[in-house]
Amino acid sequence: MLNVAAHGGGMNDVIAKRTLKSLHIKTFPSNLEYKIIGLSEKPCREQKFMLKQKIGNSPTEQTEITVYDYYIKYRGQELRESQYYPCLDVGKPKRTTYTEDSNLYTKSLSNLQRAALVEKSRQKPQDRMRTLTGLKFGSGADLLPRGGRWNFNNKVKCWAIVNFSARCDCNSLRRDLLRCSQAKGMRLEEPHSVIEENHQARCNPAPIRRERIPTSMVFPLFHDLLLPKKLFYWSPWKRKCLVDFGIITQCIAPTRINDQHLTNLLLKINAKTGGINSLLSVECLNSIPLVSRTPTIIFGMDVSHGSPRRLDVPSIADVVSSRKWPLISQYRASVRAQSARVEMIDCLFKPISPDKDEGMIRELLTDFYSTTGKLKPQHIIIFRDGVSERA
Repeated sequence: MLNVAAHGGGMNDVIAKRTLKSLHIKTFPSNLEYKIIGLSEKPCREQKFMLKQKIGNSPTEQTEITVYDYYIKYRGQELRESQYYPCLDVGKPKRTTYTEDSNLYTKSLSNLQRAALVEKSRQKPQDRMRTLTGLKFGSGADLLPRGGRWNFNNKVKCWAIVNFSARCDCNSLRRDLLRCSQAKGMRLEEPHSVIEENHQARCNPAPIRRERIPTSMVFPLFHDLLLPKKLFYWSPWKRKCLVDFGIITQCIAPTRINDQHLTNLLLKINAKTGGINSLLSVECLNSIPLVSRTPTIIFGMDVSHGSPRRLDVPSIADVVSSRKWPLISQYRASVRAQSARVEMIDCLFKPISPDKDEGMIRELLTDFYSTTGKLKPQHIIIFRDGVSERA
């Protein structure tokens, strides 16, 4: 994988990616030819990669460096305009296919192999049916699943809407959100402000568009972001809001907005702002075997890795745990970065002195203790790979 600075001309990221993809370029002075497969997530001055260096007879060392610094230090070239644009991802990533016995193949499966895989993984409808428990939501109303799922047709006081050039009537969306929230039992106040980006700014790179949002946007507790479909600058905006200001965000690509879409949106907003969307009926009745009778904490653990071709991206370890026993529907999350491609979680325990530990387990046990009236768990249930991708 090779990162090459892309000298853009104020093009939209989506248009640039679609235009440049699959084009062949030749680099100098190596005179090698590469195929463009995409654009980097960060601009040139922030995009990092691992640079391999060998000095004398010493073993090869890897140093993390940005593309911008590499060109200045090793090529003697100062990147001016292009430092704000993303880099070109070039190369030919190796596609892999896995079969049921975990053997690795570099080619696609044959028709017989594909048929055998489908046959082994297929289940009859009656085998997939499970007895689902009911839910309590809103003002305590009972809801039973229909068709194998729950289908829904905390109060947020300060929030705002920011429109990044999406074709949407913000005032109409505001009215629909307020109406839907009132019907579903979620108390949503009038938005603090509704801000629409200047249409002329859509040609600027994502970092510049992010910085030009009015500074008054740091006051609301929650942002509702309207983004055009397949737009790639939601990441820097969410990072700025969450990391710099601690503001919760929810992005929307308003292609089709109806009551079901608004309901799902409100469920996400409620969960992000600390609310509980639903409780199991059995936990309200304290009738869960073993768990309801004895203080029990439930852990879910998982590790997420970066793209296979990005070996410099650290893996993310995530552990969630139940709180407010005897309830089990509310969880606290603890997240740590660790070495790339490592499946074993190395931050569960982190003793810094004989009587002090800053690991993830102690953090979650302390939260359980403080939210359950100073009760210590007598039972511990752990689910490995037990964190949902959408959590």
